[in-house]
Amino acid sequence: MAEKSSSEAETVQLFNPNETICATNQKFCFHNSTLLYLNQNIGILTDNFEVVSKNGVEVTTHLKCVRNRLSNLWKISDGSDNPLFRLQRHGRYDSVFEGFDALSRKKLCEFTADLINLNIVVKFEDAVTKEKRVLMLNGKYLQPEVLVYFERSSKDNTAVPVAKITCTSSPSTFRHALGNHVVEVAENIDSALIVMLCIAFATIQRPIKRVNAVFDGIKSVVTSQPAKLVSNAVIQVGVQRLTKKLTEK
Repeated sequence: MAEKSSSEAETVQLFNPNETICATNQKFCFHNSTLLYLNQNIGILTDNFEVVSKNGVEVTTHLKCVRNRLSNLWKISDGSDNPLFRLQRHGRYDSVFEGFDALSRKKLCEFTADLINLNIVVKFEDAVTKEKRVLMLNGKYLQPEVLVYFERSSKDNTAVPVAKITCTSSPSTFRHALGNHVVEVAENIDSALIVMLCIAFATIQRPIKRVNAVFDGIKSVVTSQPAKLVSNAVIQVGVQRLTKKLTEK
């Protein structure tokens, strides 16, 4: 499948399937396309996401996601703090995440990432039809917008875009920050599943974004006029020493 650039992702029209595509619970398969806002609140020992939708001034909290920094487990509850799901990463830098029902501990879905190209494949059994389903996130590191595709047929490998994830704020250099995100989900698509996918995607990207933010900070310092003078002087001394060694030979 050809990857979409950020500009292409902005203009892509999401596909609305006629049937629900559900890994968790049908109540998260909304009958209209939905914009969800993942707002991160960083605590002393926890990472928190609040997932809300907005209708004018009215804000509805759909999900709350909490992770203790000493673990690789996200606990996901509804707006009233009733436990719903658990998102578990196998290891701190592992490429596999798994989603479970919080009460029965039944496995609901599995996310497998290609850590080089940042593509993520999501496999699950549909909670309604019991069919085997596949979603695919085509991403790139530091790309602000990515698309999620639904594989309609494994025989001819046809896939359609059903969600878009946009990072709206940089995590900067703070170690645990994942940044805020906006998720656009097509109708009849499991929004809770897409939220878990967004968290997995942001978690995998975090070390690269953090390093990039550090380099941006260094670049801004180095490109200042005093730093330029110092760096040019250092380079000049290095060239002189190298020239002297070569002429001595």
